[in-house]
Amino acid sequence: MAGMFLKKHGFALVENNYRNKHGEIDIIAIKYKTIGGKVELVYHFLEVKLRLSDSYGPGRQAVGKKKQNRIRASAQYYLIENGLHGKVYSSFDVIEITGTLDNPNIEFLENCF
Repeated sequence: MAGMFLKKHGFALVENNYRNKHGEIDIIAIKYKTIGGKVELVYHFLEVKLRLSDSYGPGRQAVGKKKQNRIRASAQYYLIENGLHGKVYSSFDVIEITGTLDNPNIEFLENCF
């Protein structure tokens, strides 16, 4: 669902469930955006949280500082590994899916940490 949402909104998917020694990133996607009057490539490192009930609270609350730091470290490793460090912009995002699988509500929290 998250991948389809991103594609519908102009993103290209690069990786799913990327893992390295620092942790895992659910989705890595790219999109061109205007930054400072120039069109730049932005790498989006996304954590996806699915909540079909309120039992555990909002998905975004599960992305605490420890999880954020692991995602940042994994993203930095990814950028270095691919020769992109210092050459592209990065965004750290959360996609929160609530409701039901038949009728999901998808909220995209861009650059939220």
